[in-house]
Amino acid sequence: MSAHLRRRFLRPRYVFFAAAHLWVVDERQPVAALIDPHTESLAGLVAWTDLPPTPPGFGPAQISADESGLWIQNHRDGPLVHVGTDGIDRSEYTEGHHL
Repeated sequence: MSAHLRRRFLRPRYVFFAAAHLWVVDERQPVAALIDPHTESLAGLVAWTDLPPTPPGFGPAQISADESGLWIQNHRDGPLVHVGTDGIDRSEYTEGHHL
């Protein structure tokens, strides 16, 4: 049996305002659409696929915005990453603390 690659629409879970854009975060995939609030057009897509995924049995990722992007942590024992408009730009190991 072969895998089928299917396109799907973005399924918004969170919406944030950071770095002069609306960030529309997908409910399952590690991706956000960046919307220019002045033109209401797509300014780009940003992904954080290098962040280890949430293990089975854990809740959804913790996501918070600051003035330059999003802070994302997939689970308490995993790294905390900052995602800017060009992707992951910082990471921290939190030693069991969570966002």
